[in-house]
Amino acid sequence: MIILNLKKLLKIFGLLILTGNIVNAEYIKRNGEIYYRDWSEEKTRILKNIDKKSFEILENDFAKDKNNIYYQGEKIEKIDPKNAKIFGSHFVKDEKIVFDADEKKELKDVDTKTLKSVGDYYFKDKNNAYFDMKKIDEKVDLETFVYLDYFYAKDKNNLYFYGQKVKGVSPNNFNFLTLLSSVPDNIIKSGNDFYLVYENDLNEKIYAKKMDFPIDKDTFESFSMRVYKDKNNFYYYDETDDIKKGKTLIKFKNEADIKTLKFLKEKNGEKSDEYIKDEKNVYYVDEENVEIKKIENADYKTFQIIEYLYAKDKNNVYYQGKKLNNVNPNYFKIVDNEIKYNNEFYKIDDNMNLIKIERE
Repeated sequence: MIILNLKKLLKIFGLLILTGNIVNAEYIKRNGEIYYRDWSEEKTRILKNIDKKSFEILENDFAKDKNNIYYQGEKIEKIDPKNAKIFGSHFVKDEKIVFDADEKKELKDVDTKTLKSVGDYYFKDKNNAYFDMKKIDEKVDLETFVYLDYFYAKDKNNLYFYGQKVKGVSPNNFNFLTLLSSVPDNIIKSGNDFYLVYENDLNEKIYAKKMDFPIDKDTFESFSMRVYKDKNNFYYYDETDDIKKGKTLIKFKNEADIKTLKFLKEKNGEKSDEYIKDEKNVYYVDEENVEIKKIENADYKTFQIIEYLYAKDKNNVYYQGKKLNNVNPNYFKIVDNEIKYNNEFYKIDDNMNLIKIERE
């Protein structure tokens, strides 16, 4: 048995991030022409035979004019733009057909007239329920079928994750743990019990195993992708552990006072998963070594996040909780995920020194 693959989930979750205005920005109107630029491409390509007056950018990389509908700059022949409706990240329908724009094919078994979105990647028509427009194999009760969150859905009989029935847990009294990160969790709560959701690699079925975690159940919550906390400590979720033995939560070596814990915020306003404070000190959450490390000599009042793993106070710059040598925080920046210091670009060596990047 293996823990459900997070990389698989991240790949899907990435599609959600690439929707809306971010992707729509890749259609460009310039000098009387319309261009499309794929997010992975540097060059734009001109769209030919477009009716420029009626051209309209839609959601999720779709666009249309009075004659056609387009996906990633390519014309879809079979869809009537007047009746087109977007579903999910890459599906579109009109009154006659449902079309998978990624696979460039018509979906024959979906009832077009009754198809509707349940939430994110879940859909249903009068006959079936679907995940990513693939039929859910279980007999779904369509009247009570609803989307929850983080790829979970349920009906009156079952809980579904990633479009599969989760065996071993009731859909009633189901709750997520409080999530502070954007990654789906594999630990859920039903009633007063906690369950580990995992995939059996022999039959590719998804199961929920009731876990007797050594935690305070009333205060147990998610902190980041694989880190949890209760009123007493932090815990690490190790997806490589043998779930049969129940060794899925590892207690952190911890110096912080959990009772007075304060969360630091990143520039976007979200809580940091790496840096925390209590009433006296600043700490780095070291997942790799399962340890909450005190940052020695950090200036408590001026300590702030620069970006992701980088932080600073009035005296120093820190990377992964370690002080960079001989770096003035007033001249240190992160530009397009690179270190810029005194208008030059640098990388960090193993000894926490800045090494200048020579560029042609």
